[in-house]
Amino acid sequence: MKFEEIEAVFKSGDKKAIEEVSDKILSLNDVAMLKKLSCHFDEFRILVSNLPVENEHFQDYRHSSLMASNLLGELARGNCLCALYKTACSVPGFEENQGRIKIPSKITDRELHETT
Repeated sequence: MKFEEIEAVFKSGDKKAIEEVSDKILSLNDVAMLKKLSCHFDEFRILVSNLPVENEHFQDYRHSSLMASNLLGELARGNCLCALYKTACSVPGFEENQGRIKIPSKITDRELHETT
């Protein structure tokens, strides 16, 4: 996946294609490719910010793009994928299923309703 291809999709204005390419970024399990794309984070977030609002109060076609922007932004700042968990843009189990992280152990506190 090349940034130029992503950029062309965003500039096309095709909402379905924009959502699909954003979902593709989110499902990439090639961390090296994600880091390469994160070098274009500033350009990507401008593309996302220029997307027309379809629905101000509910999730719309831009949702995947915003999540992809958060993902690339964290990587561009040198953070690992774990930083996404604080923003609710991802969950550790999903990342492990995608093959992007390995969870060595889990501690569940039923009283606090949380898992570490």
